[in-house]
Amino acid sequence: MNMNADQSERERLVAMIDGFWAMQVIGTATALGIPDLLAREPHDDTSLAKAVRCNAAALQRLMRALASLGLCTQVDDGRYELTGMGRLLDPDAPESLHGWARLRHTRWGAWGELEASVRDGRSSHHRRFAVDDYGELDDDAEQSSLFHRAMVDRTRSVAPHVLRAMRFDDGQRLVDVGGGSGELLLHILQSRPSLRGVIYDRAHARAGAQQRIESADVGERCEFVAGSFFDGVPPAADAYLLKSVLHNWDDQRALVILRHCRGAMGSTARLLIVERMAPKRWEANAAHQAVAESDLNMLVARGGRERSGCEFQSLMRGAGLELTQTVPTGSEFHVLEARPDAHGATGQDTAA
Repeated sequence: MNMNADQSERERLVAMIDGFWAMQVIGTATALGIPDLLAREPHDDTSLAKAVRCNAAALQRLMRALASLGLCTQVDDGRYELTGMGRLLDPDAPESLHGWARLRHTRWGAWGELEASVRDGRSSHHRRFAVDDYGELDDDAEQSSLFHRAMVDRTRSVAPHVLRAMRFDDGQRLVDVGGGSGELLLHILQSRPSLRGVIYDRAHARAGAQQRIESADVGERCEFVAGSFFDGVPPAADAYLLKSVLHNWDDQRALVILRHCRGAMGSTARLLIVERMAPKRWEANAAHQAVAESDLNMLVARGGRERSGCEFQSLMRGAGLELTQTVPTGSEFHVLEARPDAHGATGQDTAA
């Protein structure tokens, strides 16, 4: 056996074992506000430590780590400035990932319970609170705001890919179910001036959604409606959007959501589901790694899961829907189109 190949594989494995450190460095930097400061002007260790109220020697070590990751660089006078990639951590950058970095950092602790989740099949949240939901966001404005900013960050780069895979007729009304701040819907409305839309989510999403509606300048064509998709869905839309919603829930609760969508849909309405697709055969590549990471994240965090095409088909049938097509978007997501199955359930038997 080739010893050089063995050494290369060993080094790759060590890098994977130690992979947690980069996320912690990035999360700590965003929590301290370092990218915000460096986006305005370069700083040296001393001025940064004073600005973020940290131990100067320890902060210097953090800055070295950021530089080693290619997120900042040290210029000749010793000051640090953001690189192009580092600017994506600026909360005001057009393609910012600041919110996503902050959310992953604050929720990292759940991954420490992965072994327990694999053993008992329950999420860390369920072991603490005996339920898998997002109810804590109702009473925590700071965490709610962070969560929805993170979802905007993740949706922003995906929305153009998804839009190209979707088709809408002029004058249609869309409902973004569990839409949070409505990033996907607002992108669609800005690109299709004849369309109207509703962002439907729990009340804790209202402030962020209203702000995004105003900044997108679509206030005359879009509104926010507060409610839970476990109770019902606004009726009489031409299309319903579900982006990254079903993967948050186990099959039983996903069926409740789908049945409520089915009950709200007219005979010609469509349900457009935007989710990752688990492959039939797993291989060692970046795309499959992204699905596997998300799948385990949902297991340990909230009890949800990523699903294969066959598993989505089974859910659709159980909700009285027919999966009519699956469209790749050129990103990590697919768009699954479902329509009411005339011979299936009506969506009225929605026992939780």
